[in-house]
Amino acid sequence: MRTGATWIAVFFGVAIGVGAVVARPADEVQQLRERARYLRQEAQAQFERAQQECRQQFLVNHCLDKAHAARLELLQEARRLEIESRRLERQARAGGKR
Repeated sequence: MRTGATWIAVFFGVAIGVGAVVARPADEVQQLRERARYLRQEAQAQFERAQQECRQQFLVNHCLDKAHAARLELLQEARRLEIESRRLERQARAGGKR
């Protein structure tokens, strides 16, 4: 048998959980966008460092190609995160119109 305090705790736990689900898409969208922005900045910074290092090596073009490929991978991941954030945003807007 459950006591009144237990039912109250269960009710508030469910209410908090529901609130977290409602607030989650906006928070997740923001986190995804921040992560994508960070990845883009990091990709550019790594590429610039790699360019400087590559210019001091004998096989400059090969080194630059590898640096460009690494940059492209990070940019693709950032793009994937941006697409996901837009999908979640559209989904949240569509849910609010119902």
